[in-house]
Amino acid sequence: MKAPSLFAKLYSLFGALLLLECLGQFFLAGLMLFTLAKGAENKEMLWTAERGSEVFFDLHVLNGVAIIPATIIILLLLALLAHHPRRTIWLTAALLPLLEVQYMLADQAVAPGQGGSPLLAAFHPLNGLLILGIALWLLWRHWALPSPWRRRATV
Repeated sequence: MKAPSLFAKLYSLFGALLLLECLGQFFLAGLMLFTLAKGAENKEMLWTAERGSEVFFDLHVLNGVAIIPATIIILLLLALLAHHPRRTIWLTAALLPLLEVQYMLADQAVAPGQGGSPLLAAFHPLNGLLILGIALWLLWRHWALPSPWRRRATV
């Protein structure tokens, strides 16, 4: 069996990074939600909680609109350079339209008074899980770095 190329190894590295970025999105959303919930317990703390949750919201948005898309684009280039199978290239590329759907679903939550739909916005975390699942599958399927969990055949 041929040793993985540098591009395949980098694909693994950036795949792991994407997985961490996606998990970070859920973590930041949780911080937002529970910071607001804590503030709702005490009306005097509500303003402070809203201000505190804005930081987590801003980090969630920054990660979602700048860092994750950049990582996906790099992953797509690495998939092409590593000569991964077409299915891998297409699944990696499919993350970009799924991210666009993610933005559209988030817009439904931000503007419910302007025709947005909370019901549609509720699909935002579900679509995020789909993105996370594809990222996890791609990482698992194309891991090219040394791992104690994977045995290499010895001949």
